[in-house]
Amino acid sequence: MDRKVKVIKLTDYEVDIITTLTWGEKEKIQNSLLQGAKFSVDGGADFNPDALLHSKYIAMENCIKEIRDKDKAKLPFSKDWVNNLSIEDGDKLYFEIDSIGKKK
Repeated sequence: MDRKVKVIKLTDYEVDIITTLTWGEKEKIQNSLLQGAKFSVDGGADFNPDALLHSKYIAMENCIKEIRDKDKAKLPFSKDWVNNLSIEDGDKLYFEIDSIGKKK
């Protein structure tokens, strides 16, 4: 399946992200988040906050199609790459990716 991409310009990188999710991609991202929810038979509930970070990594891994540095060299996606982005760049990239799943 060939999908349109959107270029996100960060301080030191250009990142191509898809503009739409497949049903399977959406379900995979939602499932990773829901795995953090714990319910008991007495009505109690709890949430593992690590699941939120894990779901963000899953979303980025599924939505990022290409990363290029300042020299236009292609880089592979990795958690280390994401974790080393500035706060501003990381938030900008995640905002764009999070917006994909909210389109109707």
